[in-house]
Amino acid sequence: MKRIWSLTAGIIISVILFFGSNNDASAREPFFRLGKDNTEIHLLSTSNGTAVIHGDFILGPSLSDKADLRLLISTDKEYKSSITISKNGPQTIFVPVEAEKIRIILRPLDKPSVAVTGNNDPRALLLGVRGLTVRLKNEHRTSNIERPTSNGKR
Repeated sequence: MKRIWSLTAGIIISVILFFGSNNDASAREPFFRLGKDNTEIHLLSTSNGTAVIHGDFILGPSLSDKADLRLLISTDKEYKSSITISKNGPQTIFVPVEAEKIRIILRPLDKPSVAVTGNNDPRALLLGVRGLTVRLKNEHRTSNIERPTSNGKR
């Protein structure tokens, strides 16, 4: 479990990551793996908007016969979406949030194609994530709506 606190322009977003069983606590930089278990991101947002989840996604060695990975993104607020990760590198995921606690669940939809990876590692190493950041895109601060002036003109 890792806790991240962020304060930006009066908007607080608290992030707690709950990892599955595929993680190595000795990693020198923020890195975790997704396997068969869910990875949960717990947020506490003080504003409605969009959670912008960004990181470098690396396809894992347990998918030796596949060129991509399908990832389900869901929340405890009935939001569901899926993406396909077809190359290693930066990925951004957008999830609508309201001013409350929310759980975002990341679940690989593909099964491992190999039971044991190169170093006799039996864990399902489907996807690696490095440098995960979560920020809130506040709907009020990013709006481009033109407002009428006092004389009714825009």
